[in-house]
Amino acid sequence: MELTDDNLLTLSEYLKHTLSPDVNVRRPAEKFLESVEVNQNYPLLLLHLVDKSEINITIRIAGAVAFKNYVKRNWKVEEDSADRIHVQDRDAIKKLIINLMLHSPDSIQKQLSDAVSIIGKYDFPNKWPELIDQMGEEEAGVIEQLKSQVCDNVGLYAQKYDEEFQPYLPEFVTAVWNLLTSTGQQPKYDALVSNALQFLATVADRAQYRHLFEDPTTLSSICEKVIIPNMEFRESDSELFEDNPEEYIRRDIEGSDVDTRRRAACDLVKVLSKYFEAKIMEIFGAYIQ
Repeated sequence: MELTDDNLLTLSEYLKHTLSPDVNVRRPAEKFLESVEVNQNYPLLLLHLVDKSEINITIRIAGAVAFKNYVKRNWKVEEDSADRIHVQDRDAIKKLIINLMLHSPDSIQKQLSDAVSIIGKYDFPNKWPELIDQMGEEEAGVIEQLKSQVCDNVGLYAQKYDEEFQPYLPEFVTAVWNLLTSTGQQPKYDALVSNALQFLATVADRAQYRHLFEDPTTLSSICEKVIIPNMEFRESDSELFEDNPEEYIRRDIEGSDVDTRRRAACDLVKVLSKYFEAKIMEIFGAYIQ
């Protein structure tokens, strides 16, 4: 069973039929899927279908449920029984499923999470030693959470304890600047970057620290290396918009995305524009042109 668009379309149609209330339509579709699940690439075809945002979400959920049930029936190899899953498929599934699970809508994520639990029960750690590392690549770890909290704390100190904290603040601004210019665009860094940007906005909004930002070269670097990269519409943003556009727009309009990179970058622009309007307009005007 090849991983082709034609096979994806065929699989999609059969999954659609399994949702039919008409037993004469539903049962043949279920029987067909049961008959082809022993074929190599069948589970990978299901995962590719689940990952296709252009396919109706109901069918994608049906595909995720079918995959979970496939894993539940076949992953454990009974003693004296043949393995119903090809070795190549087992390896490919373990390479694909974590990333797919973490980027899927909740309705799909739940099914894939159950499948991961089943696979992990039999394969982790001996046959799936990289499981923890794969999950750690997508979720903020202890280090990211610690750095994020430090940014939050120093922002609070800058607001509440001006006199005591003032001698140390320039060093923190430099450290946060270096952090922002060296941190990637992966979603796991979102909270860290958001807190770091909010810290800079807090500092720039206070008169005694404003001199740290008034140099034109500094402003240009902030706009070019910090603000603009964090306003980009990333692939993860696109996926969120495609999965639930109404919710995405509602959050943006109502400001409930306050903890996002883009919102924090916008807040920093507002503060800098308040005190350095001409220079900020000149910098961003060059990008617009």
